Amino acid sequence: MLDRLQGAKKFTKLDCKDAYNQVRIKGGDEWKTVFRTRFGLFEYLAMPFGLTNTPATFQAFIDKALGEFLDITCVVYLDDILIFSKNESDHEEHVRQVLAALQRYNLHLKISKCSFNTTEVNFFGFRINTEGIFMDPERIRFANFFQRFIKNYLPIAAPLLNLLKTGKNKKEIGVKVRQTNVVPPPFSLSKTALEAFKALKEAFTSAPLLRYFDKNKPMRVETDASAFAIGGILTQQFKIDGHLHWLPVAYYSKKLLATETQYGMGEQELLAIMEAMHHWRHYC
Repeated sequence: MLDRLQGAKKFTKLDCKDAYNQVRIKGGDEWKTVFRTRFGLFEYLAMPFGLTNTPATFQAFIDKALGEFLDITCVVYLDDILIFSKNESDHEEHVRQVLAALQRYNLHLKISKCSFNTTEVNFFGFRINTEGIFMDPERIRFANFFQRFIKNYLPIAAPLLNLLKTGKNKKEIGVKVRQTNVVPPPFSLSKTALEAFKALKEAFTSAPLLRYFDKNKPMRVETDASAFAIGGILTQQFKIDGHLHWLPVAYYSKKLLATETQYGMGEQELLAIMEAMHHWRHYC
């Protein structure tokens, strides 16, 4: 989705106010939302938060409202709308078109969460500007979410991820696996785990800007394999100060299955190539 932003210089982010509540429940289906209180029975007239199909229903609704502009002048994820343009004059017209479409569908915005005509904006958990995508500092704590920014993420994080394997601990304390109200024993941090934490922290604080994929530029995929994980990097050539440089567009890593760890080194290297090409197949 964010690859559509390649070449954009101006951004506007819109946020729909109380998004799901703006969609009217189909007439005759209101009874399906009935709930009981001490004051009697009540039912929703507008779509409430918490229903299983609420996100999909709202996404379909807003996709219909903005269908003629999707992936051309705007991208949408649920109640967040990002309008992008290559220059300011086009951007003003694009914003007017999107706002008019929202008005036709009676969709309201929360102005305090909107950003207009800017060169840098937060969207979909990322920080976006005219050059590319980088991590939002406020979301650094969500490590798995930012795997694409970290080279060899899984090989680095493996000692920490192994701490999440609670099956053995639960067996030791005599509880059933399906129970969720039992507090597992505290982690026992080994020297290896502490070193992994420090390495991961360093990787996040020095994570590079990821460039937007450009189908008109040459691309290169490099892969690597270790005893327990494989990884890859997708780069493209960009001109900086008159010189061409191979810069990262995305990183990828995957933990090997138990059977895959038994492969020979050559087989693991070939597996890394295959998995990387499959992961980025939409760019081919």
